[in-house]
Amino acid sequence: MKLNFKRLSVANFRSFDDKANISFEPGLHFVRGDNQDEPRLEANGAGKSSLFDALCWVLYGKTVKNLRNTDVTPWSGAEPTEVTLVIEVDTQDHKIARTINPNNLTLDGKRVGQDDIVTLIGMDFEVFNHAILFGQGQPLFFDKTPSEKMQVLSDVLQLERWEERSKFASNRVSNLETRKAQFSGQASGMSDTIQNMDGLINDAKRRRDQWEIDRAVRMTDKTAERERLERELERVVKQWGTAELSYDGAATEAKALAVKLADQVNQLSAAKLTLDNAHAQVAGMKAAIKKSEKLKICPTCGQAIDTKAMAKHLKHAKEALRTAEDDKTLAQNIASLTTKVGITRDHLTTFRSREEEAAAKLRTLTPQKAQLETKIAELRKVSQGQREEINPYIETHQSLRKQQQALEAELQNLKDEMTKCESAIERAKFWVKGFKDVRLFIIEELLSELEIVTNTMLEDMGLVGWSISYDIEKETKSGTFQRGINVEVHSTRNPKPVRWEVWCGGESQRLRLIGSLALSEVLLNEANVHPNLEILDEPSRGLTSGGLQDLVDMLADRADQTGKTILFVDHHLIRSGRFTSTIHVTRDKKGSRVRVAV
Repeated sequence: MKLNFKRLSVANFRSFDDKANISFEPGLHFVRGDNQDEPRLEANGAGKSSLFDALCWVLYGKTVKNLRNTDVTPWSGAEPTEVTLVIEVDTQDHKIARTINPNNLTLDGKRVGQDDIVTLIGMDFEVFNHAILFGQGQPLFFDKTPSEKMQVLSDVLQLERWEERSKFASNRVSNLETRKAQFSGQASGMSDTIQNMDGLINDAKRRRDQWEIDRAVRMTDKTAERERLERELERVVKQWGTAELSYDGAATEAKALAVKLADQVNQLSAAKLTLDNAHAQVAGMKAAIKKSEKLKICPTCGQAIDTKAMAKHLKHAKEALRTAEDDKTLAQNIASLTTKVGITRDHLTTFRSREEEAAAKLRTLTPQKAQLETKIAELRKVSQGQREEINPYIETHQSLRKQQQALEAELQNLKDEMTKCESAIERAKFWVKGFKDVRLFIIEELLSELEIVTNTMLEDMGLVGWSISYDIEKETKSGTFQRGINVEVHSTRNPKPVRWEVWCGGESQRLRLIGSLALSEVLLNEANVHPNLEILDEPSRGLTSGGLQDLVDMLADRADQTGKTILFVDHHLIRSGRFTSTIHVTRDKKGSRVRVAV
């Protein structure tokens, strides 16, 4: 596939606020900058790198440093960002355009996706930045770690497919071995299980019988506890019955004594009233006699009587008075009743005290009795539940017997599967190494080509008598791979090769540029892509004037021999007759502009 980059148009991209156009003509072109907006920065900040970031962005939607839309919008103004590239692919022109606000990607006027662009030009982002655009400040091929170097080649050659196939075969072996191990483990376990099944069955029987014994013990314990509580209840009930009888007896006696006491009190009150009446009668008789003697009247009826009758009546009255005064029965009766009232009251007090004691005893015993009755009822319920509980080991015992028969049938199936796995494992193991061998062969072929191309460029860069070799990944004893590519430099000053990382300064810069250009040729050949463009952004770092001249001469010869457009972007002013033209990127207050001087 031939790629001919023709024209790049940039509008409102970072510092470019107006449309800038650049045509990619054959030859070596020097790209320099002039920052007129900030003169002290000289060539820095003019927009040189932005110009080629725009090229990367239109193709991949991101810059060399992976900056995307929000970071490439214009620094001033609000006009939409638009970058257009005209590229010829195998004699047919195509126009790629990418815009922001609205975000859009078109190919020949039709909206497309990123994959369509990669398919068109035959390069992804990584290959583009190692084969065409060597961005400012970005690590070149030699700058990368051994594993990163390997990854670059793997991406282009799609070496991962062989690794993936080897891994797939290895995973299949692992899966099959795991499966076989699982079958083997299961079979072994089943064999042991079958052999030990009698023991398990006997153990289940023993557990079943032991469970029955334990239940009997539990029931015995509950029965003993219940019987103890029943005896305690019997004792409390007996005390409670005694207290209740005592209470009823005392209450009955107290009630009878209360009635008796009331009757005696009434009798005493009546006797006292009678005595008081008798005393009043005697006093009245005395007064009547005294009055009769004085007035000569009958002491009984109060009529006047003669002396003889008077004497007779007075005699009878005085006899009656003496009789009344000499009557001791009433007083004795009152004394007797008083004594009886006292005795009855004492008896009543005694029986009421007994009644209260019995009531207190009942108040204490009643909750005890109720609590014991509740506990006894609960124990009876627990005992009933224990009697009805089902022995769980009966089902286990029966289940084990069934499992024994099922396992014997399954064991035979597992043995059949193990035989199938062993055959499949042997087939897969062959391809684990087979795919790795294919991958190693491809790597070795590519690095052999890369080594040849690299060493042909060394003399052009002033490294006469030098050579470079590449050490690739090797399989370890354990069967794994040390993934990576190490670069070793053979110089005229060292008898032994030295790793590239040891070198510094101008020599290091020469080597890294040669390595990147050589890689570009190899990658593009392998991808069967032949572009007309190479861009080196700030390649002069660390080079002396002689090294810089060697680089310019080599690139000019390279452009002449290949017919490519090579852009040499640098902030230093480099004067050389080998440049086909000078592209000036100037930035003023309005933004960046592009001007070409031949």
